[in-house]
Amino acid sequence: MRPILRLAVLLALVGGLSACFTSRTLLIAPDAAVFPYERIDFRVVDGDGTIQTLEHVGEEYRFRPEPDSDRYALVRLMAAGPDTFIVQFWTGLDSEEKDKQILYALLVADPAGKRIASYAAVKPDAFTPLPGLALCGENVCIADLEAYLTYARALVAAGAPPDQMYEIVATH
Repeated sequence: MRPILRLAVLLALVGGLSACFTSRTLLIAPDAAVFPYERIDFRVVDGDGTIQTLEHVGEEYRFRPEPDSDRYALVRLMAAGPDTFIVQFWTGLDSEEKDKQILYALLVADPAGKRIASYAAVKPDAFTPLPGLALCGENVCIADLEAYLTYARALVAAGAPPDQMYEIVATH
């Protein structure tokens, strides 16, 4: 069951977040990505019940906000400890979309409960810049993925509430 939630994940990145943790370049390379399942279906706990899907295609997952949608975003997961993953979420990096930002969250899985908690996806109002994490407009720009991981782990250790909770519906 442990891998079930590895993927799960995803995220608080699913919705349009106003102030996020971002980068301008991909910080999780294809060779660092993990793919514990070919497909995972999940939904936001306390949401409207809509099932969302991650499907492994090539070097990333495709995230579909609706199961039969032709629209998708790209996702990579990187292992960050037992049942813990950094998720990288983006909609495109071609010339027409060069201003798009890449979004991040730390996902902590509860395999027994089939739940995933998302942390450090949404910038707190009182965020103070740190080495490797700078304010850039409303967002926090990640220059150092290890600095982001350290920050996010500190939130979890301090007992901060998650930005979002997800329920795993099915894995394939």
